[in-house]
Amino acid sequence: MVNPNHKISPHLNGTPSNYIYLAANADYGRSLSKLCERSLLQKQRILLINSRQGSAELHNLEKYSTLQIVHMPDIESTPHGFLDFPDRDLDLVIFDLNSIVLNALHRPVMQQCSTDKLVRHIAKCSAAFANYREQLQARCKSVNTVLVMSQDSYPLTQAQFKLLCGLYFCGNECHTSLSKLAGRIFSSQ
Repeated sequence: MVNPNHKISPHLNGTPSNYIYLAANADYGRSLSKLCERSLLQKQRILLINSRQGSAELHNLEKYSTLQIVHMPDIESTPHGFLDFPDRDLDLVIFDLNSIVLNALHRPVMQQCSTDKLVRHIAKCSAAFANYREQLQARCKSVNTVLVMSQDSYPLTQAQFKLLCGLYFCGNECHTSLSKLAGRIFSSQ
């Protein structure tokens, strides 16, 4: 189990715009949908990156023109997918790495590969998102990002999880409640 209360260094301006949501289980779609809906009602432009095609919770939000949902087909192609994103202004980017990892764990091909290989795929996805986020924040100063990961560190060990966060997500604020995370996002705007 990952400790969501580990020390995180603050941003230079004192207002973090990069968050990590540690999901307790795979049933967080409704809460994620509410976060998106609340943002959309405030006229925010959102990019949601996940592997949940046909998610019932998100289906009702597809009517909003300011929401773009990108479904990544598999963990192997996800890092390259970041290269294809449109170059546009955004207010909120949500990268649901947890759904991509869960999808990979259910695929027979990935079940037969080594844990080390899966960990490398997770690291590549994390690096690609961190690079995309840096490029985006260089252009759009006020963009908020949310990385969704599991509280259960599997397939990562505790040490690998801490290393991953230290390498790519140092300075991110961790939350285990999406409603509290939403409160932080909206209070920082």
